[in-house]
Amino acid sequence: AKADKAFSLGDPSWKLTGQQPGAYGWQNIQYTEVNPWNWAPNTPEGPFIVSELEVFNDEGTPLPVEKQSKPIRLMSEHQSFAAATCVYFDWEANNGLGAWERSGLFNSEIGCTTTHLSIVG
Repeated sequence: AKADKAFSLGDPSWKLTGQQPGAYGWQNIQYTEVNPWNWAPNTPEGPFIVSELEVFNDEGTPLPVEKQSKPIRLMSEHQSFAAATCVYFDWEANNGLGAWERSGLFNSEIGCTTTHLSIVG
């Protein structure tokens, strides 16, 4: 399902059929002035965009987005990502304090792609 030009969920499990009631909502917070996680190991150097994207069901409950069969495209509204580095915040790294990691994310001229949602920068 495609929510807006900034991201898309391509996994077929997100598709609602005509007989299936319900809806999905999302919240996308982007930090461009200050990185709230700049204290963590492996913090990327600026300029940066940190995107915190969450998906909710029609009752407002957050839904986990992980191990998608088709990659999720994030921040595709920003061109020239070919020179950027895509990272995500791994809450389990650094003895549970968290750290920025590169594994599992790829970048191209159309943003970052990943198979899970987290805080992405």
